[in-house]
Amino acid sequence: MKFLRFILALAMLINLAPTALASSTEGDMEIRGFWVATVYQINYPEKYTTNPDDLRAYADEILDDAVSLGFNTVFLQVRPTADSFYDSDVFPWSKYISGKQGIAPDDGFDPLEYWVEGAHKRGIELHAWINPYRVAVSKSDFNALADNHPAKINPNLVVAHTNGQYYFNPALPEARQLVSAGVREIVENYDVDGVHLDDYFYPDEDFADDAEYEMYGGNFDNIGDWRRNNVDLLIMELQEIVRNEGKRFGISPSGIWANKESDTPEGSDTRGYESYTTACADTRKWVKNEWIDYIVPQIYWNIGYSIADYDHLARWWADVVRGTNVDLYIGMADYRVVEDDSASVWYMDTELRRQLTLNRTIPEIKGEIHYSYGDVVAHECLKELYGQFYKGIEPEPPIEWLSHDTYIEGIGDEFQAEGNLTRAQAATLFARIMGMLGKDKFDEDGKYENVFTDVSDDAWYASYVGFMTECKIISGYPDGTYRPDATITRAEFATMISRLDELKTSKVTFPDVPRSHWAYNCIRNAYARGLISGYPDGTFCPEKTITRAETVKILNRLLGRMPDEKLIDQHEKFNKFSDLKKEHWAYYEIIEASFAHKYYVENDGEIWQNEDDKFIGENGFAYISDEVNFYLPKLRLLGDLTPLNLNKVDSIALHHMEHKTATFYDVERWHVEDNQWRAIGYNFWIDYDGTVFVGRGFNLGAGVGNHNSHVISVGFRGDYHESGQVMPEAQYEAGVALVKWICSQVATVTKIGGHNSWNTTDCPGSDFPLMEMVEESGLEYEINENWPQSADETTEKDSSVDENDGTVDSEDSDDAEKQPEVDENEQTVEENNTEGTENSDDVQ
Repeated sequence: MKFLRFILALAMLINLAPTALASSTEGDMEIRGFWVATVYQINYPEKYTTNPDDLRAYADEILDDAVSLGFNTVFLQVRPTADSFYDSDVFPWSKYISGKQGIAPDDGFDPLEYWVEGAHKRGIELHAWINPYRVAVSKSDFNALADNHPAKINPNLVVAHTNGQYYFNPALPEARQLVSAGVREIVENYDVDGVHLDDYFYPDEDFADDAEYEMYGGNFDNIGDWRRNNVDLLIMELQEIVRNEGKRFGISPSGIWANKESDTPEGSDTRGYESYTTACADTRKWVKNEWIDYIVPQIYWNIGYSIADYDHLARWWADVVRGTNVDLYIGMADYRVVEDDSASVWYMDTELRRQLTLNRTIPEIKGEIHYSYGDVVAHECLKELYGQFYKGIEPEPPIEWLSHDTYIEGIGDEFQAEGNLTRAQAATLFARIMGMLGKDKFDEDGKYENVFTDVSDDAWYASYVGFMTECKIISGYPDGTYRPDATITRAEFATMISRLDELKTSKVTFPDVPRSHWAYNCIRNAYARGLISGYPDGTFCPEKTITRAETVKILNRLLGRMPDEKLIDQHEKFNKFSDLKKEHWAYYEIIEASFAHKYYVENDGEIWQNEDDKFIGENGFAYISDEVNFYLPKLRLLGDLTPLNLNKVDSIALHHMEHKTATFYDVERWHVEDNQWRAIGYNFWIDYDGTVFVGRGFNLGAGVGNHNSHVISVGFRGDYHESGQVMPEAQYEAGVALVKWICSQVATVTKIGGHNSWNTTDCPGSDFPLMEMVEESGLEYEINENWPQSADETTEKDSSVDENDGTVDSEDSDDAEKQPEVDENEQTVEENNTEGTENSDDVQ
């Protein structure tokens, strides 16, 4: 009966003219959105869970971030692989919630319902993003479909594609009916603002549907036209369903509809992957016929890119929507941003800033959608960028770091805080700070006349004494001597300070400094400036010798130097002296004077720049030794993992993460379920710049089979298998240092190897400096040819773009970015239509 109703409705639909647009915004609002991907748990949820409180907390965090950054629309992926993030009568609960398909959240919690309510409460639109045809991303996922999955009940509706993934066959009316039924229950049961389809229609032209073409394609000249008609039928059906409920209907195709040189004169001057021929999605026709309310081309290339220029494509799409009622938003590639390669066109916010600026010069562009949420919040530069463009927040001026040099040193490895200061040492101290005070600066190579009979020209302090004499800060005795080895008194030190500037008067008098005292005015002046003080009994003790600690306290006041006590407490390295204890009254003052640092002033105090703090994160722990200094953030864990028994750990396994564009969010979720690994993730992960992250810490181990919990796993960002990529020196050195540190912490570790030492894979890769790292570690190289193999191993890779020569290399895989692939001999471009990293290049 359902099928009969579908056929009747379809017959009526074919004869209908395009319906009037139903829109909650009707194009009046600038869309500032981001995609929240759920496939592979890219953005939501952070870990497998059925706990409603956790699912609410993860959603609230994302929605709160949207508000704080000025975003007004969220595109939530509610059907990633023919399973759902809502209570569906058509599709089972998604595996990306609980880890197993068909398992509902506890207590009847409905994620989509909560997201809609939470978004609207914050003034944000929520669009339900679905992948129309994808059933499963791997054979193991397909075999694990829930028993009530329509693809398991009706396997004849499914095509196993050559890329290893499974799809509903777009040619079959029953398959289209399933997609439509799923959309209908969303718009009828939830107050979503729109329904949003990504660019996964046909995966590519090599699709196993010859039998269906023979059966249904008789009225078409070629299989491409027939396939495009199959997709057209779905789009017409969905737009009717969505608009009847007053919702908006949008499509996000890959950035290139068709290349002009491919016998499509309406196409763009590009040479990349064409959604028209490969995905069989005629999105240009959908716009011209107004079957959709908005279109979001994923223009994931830079301005000036020779194969697919962002500027050209943005204007091409603007021309397509011009004169129609279809709104144009641009899909932007936040995932491409890098912070470790200043030569990259995608360095920091530079390229995205250029693109946003360009968008505002094209009237047809009414907003942007960014892929993805995780990449937006991962970069402080992007947060600042969107604060400016979306909230109108003027950027804070960059911190102008000031410098404080060392002006006092220790005696050997001691400071001797209560020791006395000689007159020669006092002259030296003042000579060092003159430049800091804006006075004449002491020249280490300069020649300064010596006028004192007891100061030899070759004395270490001779130049300092001569310089300070020229500056009229010091003077000798009537007999022509300076007495350099005599200890300096408090009165003499106050006099040197007072001679720096004009005298100021003070009403304060000290009983032991009468008006007749030779330093009376200088002592009053130093007190008036707040540089010296008396003792609790009201005396000044002018003839008492001044200590080194007192000298530092006074000079810090004179220079306006204020130690960053909080940072000093966090790092023992700032204290250079074996005899200086934190309990000493001048502890912080001495470190301020003896440790060179950069700083800025905030709330009348110094904030020091800790240049060694490369390793940042919440809830971290620090390890400091003579050879290795690490600050390691403890991050969220992935699922219930096997505890690591440190008494049994004997090995270190080195891996590489093949995604050059991966962010640290990938580390948290990295796992190889097809190999029966227990949601593994890395113990440690090292970025290109040498930053070391902790994925699971030492309390959780890696490994399978009889090696379970015996391996500490270290991952390196990058593709080091036959890619030609060379490991940066900073990453290599951090890897060696980390391995040595692990050995110092876990005495039972005796072996080290690559992942392929235990398992037959291409990890860590032919280009990985494995043996060099093994040799430097001093450990035994591990080889285990009997490591258990999985029957269904997959390798995830991405494509790489060389922005300099305009060429692109790409490999078919489970987790590839769809980027143009250039054949330099023929100057033609193809592009893989592979899925896994949502919205990668032309992928949502």
